Amino acid sequence: MTNVINIIAAPDLVKDTSQDGVVVLIDVIRFTTTLTAALCNGAEWVETYPDMETPLTLKSKGYLTAGERGALRAEGFDFGNSPLEFDPNVIKGRKIAFTTTNGTYAQSLVNNQTHMIAGAFVNLSAVVEYLSKQNCDVTFLCSGTRRQPCFEDLLFAGAAAEALCQNFDYKLLSDTANIALFMYQEAAKIGLKEFCLSRSTRIQELYTKLRDDIDFTFRQDIFDSVAVRFDKNKFKLSL
Repeated sequence: MTNVINIIAAPDLVKDTSQDGVVVLIDVIRFTTTLTAALCNGAEWVETYPDMETPLTLKSKGYLTAGERGALRAEGFDFGNSPLEFDPNVIKGRKIAFTTTNGTYAQSLVNNQTHMIAGAFVNLSAVVEYLSKQNCDVTFLCSGTRRQPCFEDLLFAGAAAEALCQNFDYKLLSDTANIALFMYQEAAKIGLKEFCLSRSTRIQELYTKLRDDIDFTFRQDIFDSVAVRFDKNKFKLSL
């Protein structure tokens, strides 16, 4: 049976969409990139919260905390939202409570029982391989920016959708999925980062402050593992 791929362009649209199969949470700049990096660098697990208060209360239980608002590290947190911050010597074996502007909000909207993983360019091939083994429908949930669609999340969804359709038994379900695929195919002709920088004032402005982070987020297949959600709001590496 052919499985279907749907793409949700912004988090507030998730309530109107089926959450059957696997949901892939996407926040390329930067949460799902950073989440993947933290786990691959040795964190035991990462808990996600849409609010800032809960992670700070977990400090007393031995958690490290990561918090970001408006691309800046939130006051009182051990880390911000940079994938380059999470030194294996500091985080190995530690639990991390994480809140961000976009990604952790989007995660909180998905039914607790739904099979969810996190995806980013840094583990694109691993995500595609993981999904192919599940043999079920896939929904890519773009976290966007401040509840609106964004280039980089749609590009990742388009890249993963193309790989699934070309190599496995999948088809695109919606106009949004076809738009994301078309955009990815056009962007790939000049380079994904270059495409975004040439078209997004937001990314242009971020690039002046977060050049190293953004360069990192557009690198492909640095990691070969996938972050899988368990127990409502926790992520750990797949076995």
